[in-house]
Amino acid sequence: MVIELFDENEYTDTISRNPLIVMGIADKGARLWKYLETLLRNLESQLESNIKVVITDVEVVKNLLQEFETDVAKRRSLIKVFLNGVCIFTQEDVTENIANDMEMLKRGIKDSLKRRSVIIRFTVK
Repeated sequence: MVIELFDENEYTDTISRNPLIVMGIADKGARLWKYLETLLRNLESQLESNIKVVITDVEVVKNLLQEFETDVAKRRSLIKVFLNGVCIFTQEDVTENIANDMEMLKRGIKDSLKRRSVIIRFTVK
């Protein structure tokens, strides 16, 4: 289940307490929000259970992001992957094609983790 974060404390706690996190950030008022939720749910269904998947409104975390990240998330979307509290992967925007976005995310996440000697497998559904 993709969990929505509602404040800065949840954001920082989630990053510090979970070894591996996939996080979507976008404007909750934009139509792209629903697509991002769907994309993250699909991704989560193919990930190992110990990987946390969350989503948050850019307004909730704008003070914790770099200025360019806030701008990207406000205009479209931002997906970040954290490993042990450190952001190791960032994807700006999505294509709004589930198959293409899933493929890009899976490759980006796998490659970023592999460089840090962490191997994950995605299940095929």
